[in-house]
Amino acid sequence: MRALLWLLFLPVRAIAIVFRAIYVRLVGYSVLRLRIHGRVPDRNHPPRFLGLLQGEKPGPSLVDLVSALDRARKDPKLEVVYVSVGPIQAGLARVEEIRTALARVRDAGKRVVAYLEEGGLQEYGVALGAGEIVLPPAGGINVTGVASEVILLKGLLDRVGVKAWMRARGKYKSMREMFSEPEMTDANREMTQALVSDLHAQMV
Repeated sequence: MRALLWLLFLPVRAIAIVFRAIYVRLVGYSVLRLRIHGRVPDRNHPPRFLGLLQGEKPGPSLVDLVSALDRARKDPKLEVVYVSVGPIQAGLARVEEIRTALARVRDAGKRVVAYLEEGGLQEYGVALGAGEIVLPPAGGINVTGVASEVILLKGLLDRVGVKAWMRARGKYKSMREMFSEPEMTDANREMTQALVSDLHAQMV
């Protein structure tokens, strides 16, 4: 029954798509609405089977988002970019890419509004690219800062009688420390603190 209804309404949808394309070409839009949520992959891929079972809804890809914002920045008819930021599953590098793309649109003279209902580090990081951040009265932002964790397994390996023989090709090559050191070396601590401080400075 659903397939039959889909076929019946197919001509109507085709006409609507054509009219929309003509309208956009002749008149254009003054507001662009984006929704950023879920995983943010570099490019969109077919949904994973396990993800479908878990009800996972992948968000727009990073390439699509940055391209859309770049077109919005250059579009003379566009005045406002409204971004609804939902729960995001993305690393801080991708968050910084989106924030920078939003900031370029803002710096081009467009009004950029970010709407958050709940915000963690990733969501707030994206919203920082906007000129305005809107939060409902019942919403909240939970930004506790940036940290790094290091896992060291030497104590466990010693208990089971395993010894790791590994060498590093430089002072800051710290991968071997996971298996060969009981605590962080000074070089690894210096490197990790520098990385965390840089991320913290970017967020500030």
